[in-house]
This record gives sequence, structure tokens and C-alpha cells, in this order.
Amino acid sequence: MKTKKVFSILFLMAAIVSLSGCSLNIFKKNNPPDQNQVKDIPPVVNDKIKKFATIDELKKFIKENQAVPAANDLFSAREGMMNKTVAEDSAGSAPANGGGADFSKTNIQIEGVDEADIIKTDGKYIYTFSNQKLNIIEAFPAEGAKIVSTIELDAQPQNLYLDGNALVVFGQKYSPIKPLSNSPVSNPETAVENKMNIGMIREMILPNPQSTFTFLKVYDLSDKQSPKLSRDLAFEGNYSDSRLIDGYLYFVTSKYSYSDDNPLPIIMRNGEVSAADQMPSVFYFDIPYNSFNFTTVTAINIKDSNQKESGQTYLLSSQQNMFVSENNIYITYTKNFDENKVVLETTREMVEPKISVKDQEKIKKIEAADEEVISKEEKLNKINIVLSQYLASLAPADVEKINQEITNKIKEKYKNLADELEKTSIHKISINKEKIEYKNFAEVKGQVLNQFSMDESDGFFRIATTRNRVWSQFVDEKEADSSNNLFILDENLKQVGALEGLAKGERIYSVRFMGKRAYMVTFKQTDPLFVIDLAIPTDPKVLGELKIPGFSNYLHLYDENTLIGIGKETTEDPSGRVLTGGLKISLFDVTKADQPIELDKYVAGDMGSDSVALYDHKAFLFSKEKQLLVLPVSLTEKTNDQSWGKFVFGGAMVFMVDGKKITLKGKIDHSDNGKAGNVESLNGYSYYDNTVKRSLYIDETLYTLSGKYLNMNNLKDLKQINSLEIKSEEQGVQPKYNPEMDGEIVY
Repeated sequence: MKTKKVFSILFLMAAIVSLSGCSLNIFKKNNPPDQNQVKDIPPVVNDKIKKFATIDELKKFIKENQAVPAANDLFSAREGMMNKTVAEDSAGSAPANGGGADFSKTNIQIEGVDEADIIKTDGKYIYTFSNQKLNIIEAFPAEGAKIVSTIELDAQPQNLYLDGNALVVFGQKYSPIKPLSNSPVSNPETAVENKMNIGMIREMILPNPQSTFTFLKVYDLSDKQSPKLSRDLAFEGNYSDSRLIDGYLYFVTSKYSYSDDNPLPIIMRNGEVSAADQMPSVFYFDIPYNSFNFTTVTAINIKDSNQKESGQTYLLSSQQNMFVSENNIYITYTKNFDENKVVLETTREMVEPKISVKDQEKIKKIEAADEEVISKEEKLNKINIVLSQYLASLAPADVEKINQEITNKIKEKYKNLADELEKTSIHKISINKEKIEYKNFAEVKGQVLNQFSMDESDGFFRIATTRNRVWSQFVDEKEADSSNNLFILDENLKQVGALEGLAKGERIYSVRFMGKRAYMVTFKQTDPLFVIDLAIPTDPKVLGELKIPGFSNYLHLYDENTLIGIGKETTEDPSGRVLTGGLKISLFDVTKADQPIELDKYVAGDMGSDSVALYDHKAFLFSKEKQLLVLPVSLTEKTNDQSWGKFVFGGAMVFMVDGKKITLKGKIDHSDNGKAGNVESLNGYSYYDNTVKRSLYIDETLYTLSGKYLNMNNLKDLKQINSLEIKSEEQGVQPKYNPEMDGEIVY
């Protein structure tokens, strides 16, 4: 009996060895057991930015704050123990010579702030890619559409930008590092001239040979049949996000560092690294770090290849969502509270005072040891042995008593930590042509869904978050449920207004800001659409809400009083479970803010139907002037009593939207004459590369793009005009979809 009781405590102590947590306090003297505060929790945030002076200083910082590998099974062990705001549509205004006078552009969030996409047009030519080929297509008039040139790339492209005759293409690649012929390593005199230590440089220019690189190429399109490469860059790390403003591309990449060896990300120009890039401006903050993410913001003049790029690198914990206005970049990420840390600190608080003075002195000596000689993990191992030996000697009743004491102490601490359980960190960076300047840092409660959960207006930053349900044995059930918030921060990121605790038990599915209003959709069983007044930043108010079945994943502004929502219909089965149904398009009237209504809705398909546009707003094509709405879809229909429908259509659905009603105009089929009729889909994609991904228009021609075809149809009657096959081989784009994973909303 005693052995069984003690085992759970020993298992917990073993988990200490593999604990991660930044700034782990287990090596510091803890508060006495009769105090309820947790040392260093919540963290004191110092928003003053600092800059590393040397690479050695950076490496030292990383080494001193390096986390030990995490223990995922800790909790099971513990339990065992007992604006120019919005771009309303995408009409273009400056067609290429001989092009259409009216053409669509990428569906973006903020007017004047362009976003990358897989297809671009100038009204005459269409630019897109298939596999590792960048295709330039003379698309207008559609009857004579043809590929006029193809650029072969050595890696898979990801997205494009187009600005006049400047075409940007970027993507991911794995690239070994070449010997650097012009680097200071091969020319010591250069190192002396730059006052840099040769040994330091040699270390800095040798990243992991298998590093991921983000390549970026700029082409001059003055001659469409023979485009010229004008800029060739490669950034070590992964692509995060980007925006194009007035000819300047703001390109954000991130590189995680898991050790202090060669942590700095490098930039390669034309395949080489220059000495000037070996110690870029790297900034950091006096905040706890869960991990080390080198986030680099680079400004690139895509129209002047002679102007050198400028940039700054920030050492952050993560990087998830980004919002960009005309003047500022807001980088955000979620910071989750480290319950492991509290459990372990509390366990040590309760156990260490009970061990002998001799063993306490032994622990002090272990902590004082130089980490150059004994690592943090080795220290944890040794402390674990001391505490475990004590616990193994206890009687079962004493073990149970300690279990209860630890649980009670943690619950007391949690009462004061509710606001710290889940936070969004916000970093504000100003941009003006080639100038990049860090401004401020802030934190708000909850987690951001996507870029549309953020907005900037009249100098105020608005952000909507969900505080997700807390799954912890230390939090009371009534305090554990999810809720939603909206915060307003001034230009210095000081909070001036807030709405908290909206729609308890639900989470945000979509948000859209427009001027002095915000529209928020939350969901659990019904779809509340909240209309929120932001006219007084210090006093935001809910004006009204509408509860209807289903939910909207994306909200688009039809006009100042009308919204278009796209998402899923829902039903409730006899047991009370909420089941997702077909695609749902809604038209909301918010003229009376206190009484929003659903003017009309259209439901397509049954359970399993999907659209890329639900998850990627760039797949949403809308023109108020043309009364046009186009969505890429994959539709299923139920037969007999099957809950999961059979795939029946893959292509684009074309609607007429007049502000009062949604009318299906027709469908454009990309299913390769029914060849894809028996395949299933995931997030709107089918196995065959004939899923429609994007659509655009030039004058009265609708262009729809899949992985295989660029189809051209007359907008008036949807009759096909032409079709270009841009890839011949059949290739799946998503893993097989498991229908058992959908149909019920698990919350």
C-alpha cells in the first residue's frame, strides 16, 4: 500500500527532470509555505526594448535562459499523485495596355495595404504558378488566352505580389550553405576593416546546413515574354507574413533557435552572405521567454533594385498573427500560462522544508554549481534524487496529506492568476518606406483568431480575443468556461477601453471592424452576431445581437449597413449534439444596430461540404457594382439516412447579391468531366488538383483557377469561353479526409 501511494509522488518528481519553462524558478529560493504568492508570477513586463551589442552577448542570453525539454505527461503524473478601414471590394483601376478596363484584385483587409496571393492580374495578364513554374498568361481577351512565358524555379513558390512591372514571387526551400567567396572568412582584411573578429564571423556564417530558407525573387516585367530577375534574396527561417504598401514590401520571417549555436538568421543575396549582414540589429525585451523566435522584418523597395533592403530582428517567444495598417505592423502571439511550473514550484515549497538540514544544504550546493560544469537538467536530476529519497520514506497517510496540501495551495494561487492563464502579446512596429522602428509592447487577455480580429482606427488599436476554456483540476468549473473580449489600446498600447466576458461558453468564429463599429460572431449551439459600438474608445458597448442557427467563419462588408457572412449551417440531433451541415451564405442587415436581422440565406450541400474561402479570405470574390459573389466549393449530398454526404460537385458557385437577396446564378465545374466525383475533400480541397482555389474577373469574363486549369466563362450567362491546362499530371493537394472527424462541433 505504501509503495503504491509513494509511487505517484516519485513519478511527479521524475517529471521535474524534463520540465521546461522559461525562467524556471525551481533553482531559486521559494516563498515559505505560509505565503500564497507564486514567485515571478504573474511576470513583471518591462516594455523597454534592448539591443544585443555582440554575438557573444546574444549567445550568453540564450544560454542563460535556455529551457529544459518539456514534459508532456506532467499532468497525468500530478493526477496520479492525487481606417480607410476596409477594402470593400477588389476593383482595379489601372489596366495594362490592351487590358480590360475593369478587373478584380486580391480581397484584402485594409485599403492600400496589399496582401500576397497565388494569382495576380493587371487586367490583361494573369500571373500564377503550378509546381515550380511561374506562368505569365496573356488572359484578355479570353478567346485568345495563352501562356506567353514560363519561369522555372528551383523550389515551390508560395505567393505573389504585383506592382506595375514588378512581380514578386516567394516560397520555402531547404538549401545547403555555399562557401562564401566574398566573406571575411576568406578575406581577413575585410574583417579588420569592419572591426569584426574573424573567429566570431566564422561562427556566425555557418548555420545549420539543413536550415529552411524563404526565397524571394523580384522580376522586371517590362518584357512579358522575357522577364528579368532584378533581385534575388533568401532569408534563413520560415515565411510568416507580408504586406505591400506604396512599392515597399514588408516581409516577415521567423527562425526558432533551440540552442546558442549560430542563432542569428542570415540573409543571402544572389546566393552569398555579405559581412554587413552578420550582426544585424537584434532587439530583445526583459520578459520571460518560452522559446526563442528570431522574427525579422525587412523592407524591400521592389521597384528599385539598387536600393538595399533594410530590416530589424526581434527576439520574441513566438509569432502567430499579424495585422498591418498603412503605418504600423502589429505582431501577436499567444502566451499560455505554465501550469507545470506552478505545480513543480508548489511541490518544492511543500516538500523541501520537510527534508533534513543536511539535504537542504546539499540542494543549495547543487544550485550554486557553475552551469558550465553541471547543466540545468543535471541539477534537476540531483535535486530530484534528494527529494525522492525523502518522499519514499514517508508513510501512506503522510503522502496523502502532502498531496492534499499541494492541491489546496495551487488552488489558492490560481484564484489570483485568472487573468494570466492565456494572454496575447502584442508588438507594435512603425513602418514608413524603408524605415522600421519598434514602438511598444502590450498584453491582453485571451487568444486572437486571425488578422480580422485586429484593427487600427484614429490611432487606436482594437483587438478581439477568446479566453479559451481552462482544462485544469485547480480551477473551479464556473470559472473555467470560455468567454470573449474586445480591447481598445491607444497609440502607446495602453488599454483605454474593454468589453469582457461576452458569450460565455462560446468562442469567436469571425470578427470584422468597420469605422466605429465591430461585428463579432461567436458560436456553440447558435450563432450570435454581436454589433458593438466603438465610437467612444473608452466606453465600447454592445448595441445588439442576433441568434440564429449556424455560424459565419468570414464576414465581408457589403455596405455600411449590410454584411455578408459565409460559414456552415448547423442542426441539433435528438441527443442535443450540434452537427455541422452544408455551406451557408448569409446577408445581415445592421441598419438598426440594436435589432440586426438576417435578410436572406443560401445553404449549399450537406454535411461535409466545404469552401476554401471559409479559411482563406483571398478565395472570396465580391463586387458590389457587378452584384457578384463567387465562392470555390466542394459539395456533398446525403443519400438515405447517411450522416455524411457523397461528393457531388467541385468547382465555383456564382451568386447574384443585390443587398436584399442571394440568388444562385450558376456553377462552374472543374471536376474534369466527373473524374473527381468519387473523392472526398478536406477544407474545400479534393484529391485531384481540380479544386477551385481562386477566381477573378476582367471586364465581363470570369476566370477560375484550380491546380490543373484556368477556366474562362462569360459573366452574363456563365458559358465557357476558353480553358487553359496549366498542369497535366494529377496530384493530390491534401491528405485523405476522415468524415468521422467532422459533423459534430466538439467544444
